[in-house]
Amino acid sequence: MSALERKIDEIEQKRRDHERSEELEQAVDQADERLQRHNERMASLEDSLEELVHRNTVVTGVFGRAETQGVETVRTRLRDVTGTTSDDILAAVSEGSLSDEGETVSDVENVVESAVDDTKSRLSDVQKKWVSKVSTAESIIRITDGGSEAIQLTQEVEDFVSQEAWKLSKDTGRLMTEWSGLEAKWEEIGVDWETFQRDHGLSDETIRLLQRLADDKNVTLSSTDADAVAELYRVRSLRENVGLTI
Repeated sequence: MSALERKIDEIEQKRRDHERSEELEQAVDQADERLQRHNERMASLEDSLEELVHRNTVVTGVFGRAETQGVETVRTRLRDVTGTTSDDILAAVSEGSLSDEGETVSDVENVVESAVDDTKSRLSDVQKKWVSKVSTAESIIRITDGGSEAIQLTQEVEDFVSQEAWKLSKDTGRLMTEWSGLEAKWEEIGVDWETFQRDHGLSDETIRLLQRLADDKNVTLSSTDADAVAELYRVRSLRENVGLTI
């Protein structure tokens, strides 16, 4: 081989080496970019998981409801993505299968989002239930002059289920303690129609009359059962706070 031919071979080899170097550099850049996007998505997923764990603890630990549907599915699917490393990403790039990694993360994101929504829905159900109880309690307090302690309790309960229980910044252990105390007070005061009826030995007809009065509906003696009126006036707190139109 002549000196010219050897020189040409050297130039060709350098060209091929340069092309391979550029291809490798492009592959590395691509892998770095994909890995960065993957890490960003994993960080966002971690935030969603923290929200899910917190809200699920509130639903199950604070309010004693069954675990949110889909939480176990989330635990299972997480194993598909939490073990992904930079080497896995590089290998996926070289094999041309990185889209599969992205699809797996997307699947888990969807599962987590669905579970978070389900947890929020259950928490909303708890809120609606207790807001309704508070409304009933306030009606009873209004017509029986139940006192400032009962009024304060209804306000605290509504504030807890409508605000405190929704705050992600609240410690779940503290929430459990606070709610346990509120429930104990609620049971002690007994501000619901069933308890009020039992404690005062009232008939269903009298309770229906009181509910109409509590709803600010017009009630006249002529349209009211005489026995119910007699029962009503037998209870001192009612006799002093309820008025009927003749």
